[in-house]
Amino acid sequence: MKKIFVLMLFFLIFIGAIYKSLFSKASEHIFLLLNEKKIPYVLQEEKIYIYLEDVLKNGFTLDIQSSGYTIDKTTYRYVLWTDGIADDLNYNLTSSVDAQIPELPTAMKEEIYINGLQIGCYLLGEKPMIPLSEFASISDDILKKKNKQYCNQTIFFNEKGEPLALEDKILQSSKNLNLTLDGDVEDCIDFKDCSPYFIKNTLKRTKGMLSLQSVQPNEFVITKSGALVLKKIYAGELRGFRIVDLMDNYIDFTTTSERLGISFKINKGILSIERYPKNLPLHLDVSESLGTLHYYHGRLFQIVLKDTKGNLLDCLFTGDTLYINKKDLEKMSILKVSE
Repeated sequence: MKKIFVLMLFFLIFIGAIYKSLFSKASEHIFLLLNEKKIPYVLQEEKIYIYLEDVLKNGFTLDIQSSGYTIDKTTYRYVLWTDGIADDLNYNLTSSVDAQIPELPTAMKEEIYINGLQIGCYLLGEKPMIPLSEFASISDDILKKKNKQYCNQTIFFNEKGEPLALEDKILQSSKNLNLTLDGDVEDCIDFKDCSPYFIKNTLKRTKGMLSLQSVQPNEFVITKSGALVLKKIYAGELRGFRIVDLMDNYIDFTTTSERLGISFKINKGILSIERYPKNLPLHLDVSESLGTLHYYHGRLFQIVLKDTKGNLLDCLFTGDTLYINKKDLEKMSILKVSE
């Protein structure tokens, strides 16, 4: 009788262990949020992917003018912007409410650009997806420990974190070549607090939650040059820096300051001059301005800085070069620009 009791006890412990392994693992899965809304994700070969349609529904805009087939009709490009971060100019943007992913012919090559920069494009069936690691600059290791049992499967996790095994596999449609909408390769700009696609991430371990937030217009971003207030992004043939009445309004302050013996730094959105020449303001002819911005391939960021007196400075930033509006330079009593 005692042996039977012991065997029954071991059996119950064994069953309890199996039950715990099955159900506790399911409850440990991380919820994924994009701009405070839970979204599903797919795990395959220890990599995490999210649906493009879910990105569009949660704080992003479809640029219907820049999207579409390439000239040779071999590739379809999706172009997305964070809501409010791209100038509409004279071209229509499709709001996130109205955004829809078009149905494309099978085997059509697809590319995705977010805020002017290419991201890897993958397909699950006919649905385009993007890798979380690129989108949010976060390691896929964040979910590996919790999902080792799925390493050889393709698993769909719904908004509640519940897993479902899929028969279809995620396939790569186009590699991320780090191209801008102009087709140039962008050297990675060293953003300290967000991804190159302007996504911030926060892991709330106690709640099992990974929250992704898109950088909003007039919000601080931190670069190697200091904290900057991001206002707009220019990129591509239609939304790049091509606007005639703006082209001559900015001076390459990085190059000009070196030439004039001025040194400066940016800290928390404030531009401070560290070394002055003896005679200020300096008079500078436009023809000598060393870089009024006439045409720029690649992404250009419109930012707002302040000088030490609190004056707002309208600026453009490439990642390496700072351009400042001529009139705002005169406010700083540094330059007098002759027309």
